[in-house]
Amino acid sequence: MAKPPLHLLLVLLPVAACSGGGSPAPADSGSALTTYAGFERDFTTLGGDQVLLGSLMRGNKDFVSGSFSIIGQADEGLVLDYLGNAFQASDTPDLPATVRVLGRVRARSQATQSVVLRLDRDLGFKFDPFNSGASSETTLVAPKAVELAQVAGFMIVADAGDPAVKVWGSAAAGNVAPAFSSAVPAPAWDVALDEPSDRLYAALTDGTIAVFDDFLAARPAAPTRIIVPSLNGVDPAATSLRGIIHTTARFADQVIVCDIGVEGEAAGADGALIFIDGASTASGLTVPALIMDDPASGLMDPSDLVLAPDGRLRVADPTADRLALFNPVDAPARLAPIPARSSTLQNANGIAIEPIDAPRLAGVSDVDDPSTALAGLVVTTRPALGNGSLLRLDDDLQSPPSAAFDVAQPITFATLDVAGDAYVGYPGGVAVVNRFAKQRGTAPDVAFDPSRDRVVQNVLGPFDPPDPILEPVAVEVDDRGGLLLIADVGLPGVWVFGQSAGPAANATRRLLSGFSVGVNVPQGLDYDFDTDTLYVACSSGAVFVYEDFVAVPGDLPDRTITPGDALGSVQVSSNLHGIVHDAERDLLVLSDAGGAAGSGDDGAIYVIDAASISSGLVPVTTAVAGPSTGLDEPGDLAWNGDTLWVAERVNGQLLRFDGLLGLSGDAAPAASLALPDVYSVELNPEFLSPGTGGSITTD
Repeated sequence: MAKPPLHLLLVLLPVAACSGGGSPAPADSGSALTTYAGFERDFTTLGGDQVLLGSLMRGNKDFVSGSFSIIGQADEGLVLDYLGNAFQASDTPDLPATVRVLGRVRARSQATQSVVLRLDRDLGFKFDPFNSGASSETTLVAPKAVELAQVAGFMIVADAGDPAVKVWGSAAAGNVAPAFSSAVPAPAWDVALDEPSDRLYAALTDGTIAVFDDFLAARPAAPTRIIVPSLNGVDPAATSLRGIIHTTARFADQVIVCDIGVEGEAAGADGALIFIDGASTASGLTVPALIMDDPASGLMDPSDLVLAPDGRLRVADPTADRLALFNPVDAPARLAPIPARSSTLQNANGIAIEPIDAPRLAGVSDVDDPSTALAGLVVTTRPALGNGSLLRLDDDLQSPPSAAFDVAQPITFATLDVAGDAYVGYPGGVAVVNRFAKQRGTAPDVAFDPSRDRVVQNVLGPFDPPDPILEPVAVEVDDRGGLLLIADVGLPGVWVFGQSAGPAANATRRLLSGFSVGVNVPQGLDYDFDTDTLYVACSSGAVFVYEDFVAVPGDLPDRTITPGDALGSVQVSSNLHGIVHDAERDLLVLSDAGGAAGSGDDGAIYVIDAASISSGLVPVTTAVAGPSTGLDEPGDLAWNGDTLWVAERVNGQLLRFDGLLGLSGDAAPAASLALPDVYSVELNPEFLSPGTGGSITTD
């Protein structure tokens, strides 16, 4: 059977590193990229899989792919989320304890070698010279590992210095308190979550495993029971536990945990892997199904482990300076006690694995199949006074909103990523609301919570005040490329951030050419990842098209598309707002607000074919306009390849046009819903939000 494609991420502890052949790295190892070429060869030989490696060198955390590194400044366990971001704990000496979120580590390039504010974020305290009395609200002391509840949207941190298990929303950032903490009887080094059962396993340094039933539901939970591995049912068999996983790949309910034995090289190969079946109900002294402690295994101080879909187990051992791979024997019953392969990697400390599933990252603006199942719509309101609301409602427009959320800002536009987080524009930035697509918005969880949510702002520093994001009227998320794009009419232009950026971010780019206040401002965005093309709807009635948007950055549009009459000789558009690019049919769907707001039903919907090659004045193939349409100032659009939903801002209506491509002229909407101050509308597909719990695993 062919092996599934995998990516590995490995963490090395902070000492001078060796290449795969064992030669020492130069003292300034952060720049010794050639050192890592040997690592890549060793890993491709070792496992046959594509890899990413991590190496902490003199306080700098390096992610390595072949001979390329990203300096990350973190040193403990890590996990990958649904989007390919790495969450890594760090208790680096002389630096504040943090969890660092590194955006799209597998896709990083030489241009993003260092940890950069425009792509990455921290959960943790940062020293502020202007506020010397500030302290850490996170309460983190010595975080050792991070686990994710992918469905519920939580990050769970094992803090060995407190000791406690601390929980934040997976979107959180900055110096914020946890949503809740759960105390443990001894320091926790790692945690594993069985999310479907809401059960957490914490590997403790006293050789026991704390089990929390209903962990996320209880908030906070106390340990339900303690598992004490024992060979004879009388005496404890473990000394100090490290990495832990819960899996159903080998058996229906099994925990595998690392025991370092007596720590240090002098103790020799006294480490072990402990396998406990029936972990969900195990309690007290428990005889493991298997203890792999044969000195022939070479395990000294195993610190982390990961199980691949084919049943092979990879183990990081920092004292043995290696990554070991154990093959299943008579799968799935047991593993061979001697590694099938191993690679010399000095101080290998942590490892994570990510199955590749690119189709999962097609986002809400990429939907062009009418058969796509919808959970409904996500809508924003923007009243003249007050904050407005982030809403969920049915796509048939037959019922009022079922969920309402206060972002604590006067919001404008909202969109969703495939994990189910909402990105909501407001004057000053973008708020990221954790898992709004399928959760939240009903009492008591109805307001922005810093322990779960975050903001993205353009902040460079106190000595160089940057331009703020003044009035974001459109937000686009590219889940595959990890981009966050913002159309700003206050300081006219298009901002580009990394999707994982946080409150202390800076833009990667800003498109300014061709935009100016009162003349032409950007009002709608749609980015096509497959062709690397950005389409921008402008108040001049034109669409700016930026080809090779990421590959060949530039400030000027490569071409302009302007809706024209049947002959393509007269411009028919006045003030474009909403825009959708349908990649399957290669067409643009546009909303035109017409003249001044309230001047009558002068709004329109236009469709333009051959969007990928069109330029200049282009005849529209569909035009819907007239008094029956209810279009006065149509704004944002949502499209599924057949049906169009329109946020009609002046009339306070959400409109639905079925079979749009077959309509023309003064066509009445198939359905409408009165929604005062409606501003934006977005599809909420069923495929949003991960479908399995826990970290990305092999089950």
